[in-house]
This record gives sequence, C-alpha cells and structure tokens, in this order.
Amino acid sequence: MASTSSYTEITEEFLVCRVCFGDFKQPKILPCLHTFCQPCLERLLATEPVGKLSCPTCRQDVPLPKNGGQGLKSNFLVKKQLEAPMKAAEIDLASAKSCIQVTDHMSEHGRSPTGVISVAGELTGHLEQVTSGNITENTVDSKDKRDPSERRAQKDMSKLVVGINQLRMPTTSSPEGKGTQTRPAVAIGDCFATLKHIKTVRKYGTGDGEFEFPTSVAVTTEGDIVVADRSNKRLQFFGKDGTFKRKLYLSFLPIGLAVLPSGELLVTGDGHRIHVLDKQGRESRVLQVTGAAEKDETTKGIAVDSSGRIIVTIGYRVFVLSPSGDTVLKLEDKGKLDRHLLRCYLRVTVNSSNQIIVSNWNSCCLKIFNPTGGHVFTIGSRGVRTGQLNNPNCVITDSQDNIIVADSNNHRVSLFNREGTFIRHVLTRKKHGLNLPWGLTVTHDRHLVGCDNDDSIKFFLSNSNERRNTPS
Repeated sequence: MASTSSYTEITEEFLVCRVCFGDFKQPKILPCLHTFCQPCLERLLATEPVGKLSCPTCRQDVPLPKNGGQGLKSNFLVKKQLEAPMKAAEIDLASAKSCIQVTDHMSEHGRSPTGVISVAGELTGHLEQVTSGNITENTVDSKDKRDPSERRAQKDMSKLVVGINQLRMPTTSSPEGKGTQTRPAVAIGDCFATLKHIKTVRKYGTGDGEFEFPTSVAVTTEGDIVVADRSNKRLQFFGKDGTFKRKLYLSFLPIGLAVLPSGELLVTGDGHRIHVLDKQGRESRVLQVTGAAEKDETTKGIAVDSSGRIIVTIGYRVFVLSPSGDTVLKLEDKGKLDRHLLRCYLRVTVNSSNQIIVSNWNSCCLKIFNPTGGHVFTIGSRGVRTGQLNNPNCVITDSQDNIIVADSNNHRVSLFNREGTFIRHVLTRKKHGLNLPWGLTVTHDRHLVGCDNDDSIKFFLSNSNERRNTPS
C-alpha cells in the first residue's frame, strides 16, 4: 500500500502543470520549487524581456541559464510518477481521507482550507481521467481482457475518486454566511426534495427592483442575490428574501455572472472581455479572452471551478482560463466537437470533479467534458417529452452533482443526475408559473432562485432537509 508521504507528494505536485493544466511535458523545476512544462515556460519567455522569467505561481525572479528554459533542471520525481504505473490505485478510501491531514502543513505556507479542497479537486480530475482510460463515450467493453489485478486496481481508483468527492462536499461557510463556500450544500435532486414558491419580484421598468430582460443570477459570498439586468445596463442586488439592496450601473449589456472564491464578481457581455468587480462593485481588472474567431460575438456563459479556473463561452467555443486570465484550453471543432453542435449561445457550469457542463441553446442538448476537454457524454435532444430539451439556457449543479437546467421553451426546469439520467421536472409553468426561465442559482440556505423572461425573479425554497429530518 502506498504511504501517506508518497500520496502527499502526488497531492502537492498536483500531477498537472499550473500553466496549461495538462499532464507535465518535460517537467522543469524552478529554484522556488514550482514545476512547469518546458514548452509552457518557453511560451512565457517569448512574452517577457530577453533573459527574464518570473515564476507563474509565486512571481519570484528565475535566473536563466544560457540555453533558456531547456537548461533548467528537470523534475525527475514528477517524470517518474508520470511514466510509472499509477500506484495510487493501491490507496483505499481510508488513505484518501488522510489527504485532509495536509491542511495543517499547507496552512503553515499560507494555504487556506479552501486551498486544500482545490488540491483534492485537481487530483480527482486527474484520477478520473486515469480510471476512465481517456474514454470519450459512456461505454464499457464487455470483452475486457485485462489482468484481474489491473481491473481491481481500476475499481479501487474509482472508489478513491468517489471518496474524495464525498470528503469535499461538507466544506461550507460560517453560520453567519460570511466565509467562502466552494459549493452550496443543497441537494435539489434529493428524492425527498420539493420546491415551494416563496416570492416573485416582477415589474418591468428602470426603477429599483424593476427589470428589463434579466439574464442571469448568482449568489455573492455574503449571501446576496445579484441579477444581470441586461437592457438596463446594470446589476441589482437583493437579500435572500427578495428585498432590494443596491444597484450598479455598467457601460455594457451584462449577460453572465459568476463569483470567485475571493468574493469578486465576474460579468460577461462586453465583447471578448470579462469584467472583474470587487465586493464594493468597483472594477478591479478586465480579462481579455484571446483566440475567439467570432468578432461580433460576446462572452456569455461563465463559471469558476474548484481550482480557480474560469470557464467562459464565446460563440460556439468554450475557453478555459487560468486564474490570472490566460487561455489554457479551448474547446472547438477540431475532432472533439462538432462546430454545428456548439455554437452561438452557450451557458456553462462545473461539478465537484471540475467536469465542464455546456448548455447548447441551438442544438437543445447538454455536453459534458472532463477537466482537460475530453468529451464524456451528451444529454438530451430537441423535443417536449421527458428528458428532452427545447432551447436550454442556464445550467447549474447542486451538492450531489445533479444537473439542473433551465429548459426555456419548454417552460420548465429539468433535473438530471450526474450520469445524465433524467430525474424529474422540478419547476413547471403549470405548478410554478414559469414563462421562459433564463438564469438559475442555488443559495447556501436551500433557495433556488431563477430569473424569467417575464421580467421577474422567482424565489423557491427546497424542503429536502426538513423532510429528511422528519420522524417517521
């Protein structure tokens, strides 16, 4: 069985490059002990003054040898781990729990508990790729000729992935709701859950609490609801009870919203840019997304995964950005995707394993990708029947990785489990008064909030915890 120390080494190295977020290629270790791919360092060198390089993680200056990045020391430990069979398959779930013990060690170096969870997320994503064997479809070969010990090792690895996900879910904010919570601890897909309508804020106009085409909703780290009031070129902030708090005017028509762990707010809708606002609403910086072919398209869907990566859509492309805004991955029509299946209006979310879930308005489907962009499976087809979609819009996930999608032109919100199996319609026009749902979000106190095309914001309360705790 692998020791705790070897497991910690794997965890600390993440097994992926922090620039390209892919497996290390020719891993080079810097004097500050951070490791990156040699090709990634050479690309960074091309953008810096001649002979100068700073570490992408800690920004420490790096003295370069005469032959540049090629002359840096190779990280043979990482290289050996990548080339050797994945011995971490021998680690059972009990060993997986030990990874949480690195919290104290990481805290000594300025890492928060949320950072520890991020490490677990990155490792989980990598292990999932190993256990799936880089399979791009949800199929299993019935004529598996592998050695029984190899099949058993893969089974153990899958168990490890599930275990890490379960360990990560309880991470919540403080009782006052002021701390960072990586995922809302709400299971809309719980078999006990029903949604009760609490309040509707509806009025067309330009006044406080009035809307003209609300497109997205999100929850701030303080627990407030923020609404992208598109045609009024502003954001509006509400309490969880629907009480208006404040507004913030913008110079563009906002579309998508996401919140960083720091509490900063990401806003799309301005060309190929993402505006980053601090907690007071001041613009702290603007991220420019590079590589989009459609000059007339704007940034639309946006999400943040547990590693801090920013996922954003422009036209039929999905871009994965590093926390600093550099493009590290682009999903488009180069073998993995069909250009006609991902185009024009896409919304996006992630789950606890950092899988990327894309909602496609035109093709009436959801496409799920692994953290490195490999297609895993597709959900839905055009139609009105159970499990079908008609112009799906916003998509989110709950604490159990159930997928919740605003099925706009079917006037309902549909729920699928993480494997893509339809569960039920959680909101409908007949029972809940939906018109054309656009945006969705789940709060930390069991509320599902959605914005509708009838210029309204609707609040619903999940009673999953109440019913689960009711004595029989």
